Amino acid sequence: MPVLEDPKSALTRTKDLYVTTAIIWLSTSILTFFLIGASYVYAWIRPPLARRSYIANGRAAALGTLSHADAIQCFKDFENLQNSQAYRYRPWVGFSERVFKSRFLNIDYAEPLPTRRTIDPRDGEPATKTIWLFGGSTQFGQLVPDGQTIASHLSAILSTGRTHYKVVNLGHTWYYSSQEAALFETLLRHGQKADLAVFLDGLNDLSFSSGDVPWSADRTATGYLKEERFAAAANSGQITIGPYFPPVRILNRLLGRRPSNSDPEADGRARVDYDPLRIYRFNMLAIQKIAEAENIGVAFYWQPTPFDDLPEAEQNRKVYKVSDIYSRLNLSIRQTIRHPDFHFLADLFQHEAYKDVYVDDVHYGDKGCSMVAQAIAESLRKEGRLP
Repeated sequence: MPVLEDPKSALTRTKDLYVTTAIIWLSTSILTFFLIGASYVYAWIRPPLARRSYIANGRAAALGTLSHADAIQCFKDFENLQNSQAYRYRPWVGFSERVFKSRFLNIDYAEPLPTRRTIDPRDGEPATKTIWLFGGSTQFGQLVPDGQTIASHLSAILSTGRTHYKVVNLGHTWYYSSQEAALFETLLRHGQKADLAVFLDGLNDLSFSSGDVPWSADRTATGYLKEERFAAAANSGQITIGPYFPPVRILNRLLGRRPSNSDPEADGRARVDYDPLRIYRFNMLAIQKIAEAENIGVAFYWQPTPFDDLPEAEQNRKVYKVSDIYSRLNLSIRQTIRHPDFHFLADLFQHEAYKDVYVDDVHYGDKGCSMVAQAIAESLRKEGRLP
């Protein structure tokens, strides 16, 4: 006869197997959660990826209105903006700086975009006329305090007259003429109005308009690619191990890597390059037509850059060591654009020492900003646009 197993022994073995399995599962789960939690903590406290140091690259001597200590604090304010996710997505123009408050750098809330604060000597008095200033980081006032931007200098110059001009700084870092045209149209479409719109361009049009796309376009593309990959995974009913899978994202962050932004549809497709001068001329004419329809005066200025090597430039002026494309295109702009609303300022600093007018490689210090503001005011007065 077969020997029957003791029911108590079978129950004991089943109980032991269950307890062992439960302990293994619980221990594995705790270890997994611990590793994920530790990864998140490490990624949170880990020093940020290396970024450009404004303190190391800024020239305190170019901020002559500030003490050395205050100049360093001004550079720190810009680093704090950079290290706290400086940009936000904005429709039509791609992005803008976020609202930010500090001692020397203040970006105030405004619609449709936040704007760099302009110091107005007649603040509190009702303004009778409004001037909009468009441009990139030089117009924005990169590395200079609020009171030393081109907008603040222009406001101070105009404050001595009877008319009180409200000068609005609509410059944004990385912007070029295509974004400025979109911003100009957006402001008017939202019912805002100015008496005069001034556009200061040059460096970014030559540097970033090769494909005629904003500097942050790859970030927008990343958002769409992420959405497509999540949708594909959801529709397949399977877990897809890709760049945006949470553990992979944590690992990439720990290793300082970024997910690929490549667009599969672009594989094998030739890059389309555009003539930056043609794009600038088109944007200038489009802005003029819109301004005429809205009865707004416009003025365009081609900015000074350290890349210029014009025939009349003095040899003692420092020249930035890059391709000669900038000087060649600047000279082409000077020779080809003939319009009463266009003003060529690229040689404005030719009698100045590089270290005196540039606070870093390409941005103006307080003297440079003052000279540009003075040149703009003089040309506008000469043309009868200002009293």
